[in-house]
Amino acid sequence: MGNIFLAPPKEKKIGINASEFLVDKVSEHPGEISILALGPLTNLALAIKRDSSFASKVKRMVILGGAFFAMGNVNPAAEANIYGDPEAADIVFTSGANIVVIGINITTQVKLTGATLTFHLI
Repeated sequence: MGNIFLAPPKEKKIGINASEFLVDKVSEHPGEISILALGPLTNLALAIKRDSSFASKVKRMVILGGAFFAMGNVNPAAEANIYGDPEAADIVFTSGANIVVIGINITTQVKLTGATLTFHLI
């Protein structure tokens, strides 16, 4: 999240992993949940593998990843979030989900500050 310092969490850790959590919440609210992926797509790929209907139940996936109109940040052709788990990226991008991809070039054009961020937890 860059140079944004958030208060420590108030809630206790839950007893399931991220892919289980994603599958459970999307199954409870089909067509209502959008997912913002800010890192490698490992947990999304695991959720898709766990539940074959997961991708169709997600309202939208917004993915920060890829180097489409800019140099990569890992090497000239690769951006870190896709490079970090290319197999997961393949699973997610071929899942049939409604996906919006934000390439690395956008990250240098827009700056969010603590005052502009609002978090909504499920």
